[in-house]
Amino acid sequence: MKHKSLIKKFGYFTFVFFIFYYQIGFSQNEKIIDRKPKPDHVISSKITKKDYQLYISFPNEYFQNDSIYYPVLYNLDGELAFQVFHGTRIALDMAKEIENVIIVGVGSGTDKESWIINRWTDYLPFEDKVIDSLYAPEGAKSGGAQFFLESLKKEIIPFVEKNYRTNKKRGISGNSSGALFVSYCLFNATDIFEKFGINSPSLWWKENEMLRYEESFAKKNNVLNAKVFISVGSLEGETMVPQITKFYYDIKSRNYKGLGLNWQTFQNETHSSVLPASISRTLRTLYGIDHN
Repeated sequence: MKHKSLIKKFGYFTFVFFIFYYQIGFSQNEKIIDRKPKPDHVISSKITKKDYQLYISFPNEYFQNDSIYYPVLYNLDGELAFQVFHGTRIALDMAKEIENVIIVGVGSGTDKESWIINRWTDYLPFEDKVIDSLYAPEGAKSGGAQFFLESLKKEIIPFVEKNYRTNKKRGISGNSSGALFVSYCLFNATDIFEKFGINSPSLWWKENEMLRYEESFAKKNNVLNAKVFISVGSLEGETMVPQITKFYYDIKSRNYKGLGLNWQTFQNETHSSVLPASISRTLRTLYGIDHN
């Protein structure tokens, strides 16, 4: 099995050097502003024994009319993806390209270390002891998706629906490992979610186990009541593009009753650069308004 390191070091040195140079060159007294989003709520899960940060983005009309209830889209990796979701939804709202929807970013940690550990434990549905022994950060173990899903169902979603005007129509979206979790939800949680954004899913995990999982599901089910958007960047490489393409065409070939399926390959986009494009298309595909 060919694997490059699963945990890549990000280029923070370049960024830190730039900030240092900026301070020296322009002002010794310049104060750097922390622009990381602050969560609106923190949920302490009794199920997973972890804290989850919730970031909430409201449609324009939410505070203008208190009699309307809205669908909710839960996006994973909230501390990373929420700002992109929020900014994109503002632009799409202005152009009236999407319906009114509450977006809830579900964060997995407030620092890099906790983020890596929690998403490894929560998002990877199949335990792989070999990969865990080689690459898992200390304190992390794969195979905990069922418990995170239970936390969503019994703790996070009830909290949101108790405190905000929602209409019980829910979607969920993720990228990379988060999208692998959303794939898991597609075959296990259509009673909870009806819309699914599966962008650049890490289907290679445990030697493409999710592909076999879908095949097993198809043998027992001919109904899949869901609206699904699947995407990949064309430059994501041989461990991503072929598997994701196969996943889409496998699902399409089943002719599941009740399934709405959409697909997009984003040309000249890598695993990192595709994030904004996939978020925009997720919103437009799952919540777009047809003006024709």
